Amino acid sequence: MKRKSLFLLFFIILSITFSFAQSELTTYVEFLQKQQTPKEYIFTLWKESDIIILGERDHRDTTQYNLILDILSDKRFIENIGYLYLEVGVVNATEDANALIKENFVNQSDFNKRFTELQMKEVWHPQPWLNYNRYQLLSGLAKINRNLPKEKQITIGLIDMEFCWDDMTPEKYKKFITRDMNKEFTTREKIMADNFLALYSVQPRRNDTKKALIITSREYAGKQTFSYLNKKTKRQAGYIKDVLEEKVKTVALNWYKWLPLNWHRSVLPDKTNGLSANGKWDAVFELTNNTPTGFDLESSPFGNDEYDYAYHKGLKWKDVFDGFIFYIPYYSHTAKMGFPFELSSEQAKEVIRRTMIYEKAHGNTKNIRLLKWLGWIEKNRVKKDYNRQRELQCIDFYPNSEKWIDEMNKWIESN
Repeated sequence: MKRKSLFLLFFIILSITFSFAQSELTTYVEFLQKQQTPKEYIFTLWKESDIIILGERDHRDTTQYNLILDILSDKRFIENIGYLYLEVGVVNATEDANALIKENFVNQSDFNKRFTELQMKEVWHPQPWLNYNRYQLLSGLAKINRNLPKEKQITIGLIDMEFCWDDMTPEKYKKFITRDMNKEFTTREKIMADNFLALYSVQPRRNDTKKALIITSREYAGKQTFSYLNKKTKRQAGYIKDVLEEKVKTVALNWYKWLPLNWHRSVLPDKTNGLSANGKWDAVFELTNNTPTGFDLESSPFGNDEYDYAYHKGLKWKDVFDGFIFYIPYYSHTAKMGFPFELSSEQAKEVIRRTMIYEKAHGNTKNIRLLKWLGWIEKNRVKKDYNRQRELQCIDFYPNSEKWIDEMNKWIESN
């Protein structure tokens, strides 16, 4: 009799759990079926706000830039917004970046040459930024601008910290990465926010409006305050919102719970990579045929779910972002590195000089000796890596990603 009672109780609990999962997913699916496309959602936000901060997913992913370029090439962006600000690129290279996308080059090889010259100026890391989507974006902007009158061309602003390699020394570099980048209350994110605000303050109006799009890392695009090393601090978007308030909307692109691979062992030992809401969100997207969509989090069932890697208990998605965009399922995000052209020998040699400065600043004596003895080999490797185009799925970088599909399928099977 006792065994029958236990079996009946187990059956009831299982039925309730199944029914709850089914009804919960139905709520999400029905909500998504009523929403706009990502592009229309973004332009709807610009009707009520001036600044949209778009939280980029994996820096290597090219698929997100198909959407971004679709937005940038839209007549409404050209007529009413016209200004794009980027996390990637030091602020003092802004003039060179605009010269690149606004000059009418005779052929693509001339553009490519100037692109590599910009890359040598725009990063404070010694190695060039190998992510192909940088070229995808800037060459795409150049094509858009080529067909526009000068007064309607798109303008960009680079907002990373000011930096120049010309007279750099190991001592200056060490100061930059240990002090300038990490001063109390002036973290890199605060400096990037200040750089944007300075550029935006002198931005001309377009069609009697003053609007802009900012693309930055998804974590930087969060509006929440959080504790780090027992100090209250903010993300880049939070600092901007402090000044421009309700004129600013923050929007996240779909991704997954991302951490650098070594963080689960040191910085956040109790966290790991995985899907948002333990696969529930991606299950809902699958059940709606992965139809691209954009929506406000405040009025959605998604907004009440716990935020990926909550910094404190109870932090929800709607506390971090105003909106969310689903565009391409996580397993189709495509990483592409390398370019269809080469660095010059002089540029590769300069990369070795910068790498030597970097290694000296970090006290890596073994690496310094190797560079002194085998610098010519490293120079050839740098040239080869720059020109070596390779493509793979972003999830291939994470050895535990094979388990993520099971997380998603458990929700789908319960529906």
